Amino acid sequence: IFYSNELTGVIPPNIGAMTELDWIDISVTNITGSIPSNIGNLEKLRILIMQSMSLTGALPQSMSNLVNLEEFLAEDNSFVGSIPDFSNLPKLQKLVL
Repeated sequence: IFYSNELTGVIPPNIGAMTELDWIDISVTNITGSIPSNIGNLEKLRILIMQSMSLTGALPQSMSNLVNLEEFLAEDNSFVGSIPDFSNLPKLQKLVL
């Protein structure tokens, strides 16, 4: 959890290789750029919080592979494009864009 600190840069492009992650909170940081498409490889991920950042681009369609995702909080960003199909995520309880 890296909530509210001075982190800068982008989300590492190899984040999808960290398959044991079950919680990511990088909210209120100075991380910019887009969410890497391989984030959909994180099938154990339950909580993904990316609020109040400067993220841009489209939400990766691969996010529909996050079958254990319970919460995805990503308001106050500058996403564009269509929203991935979250309807096949049976554990998703909280979605805030």
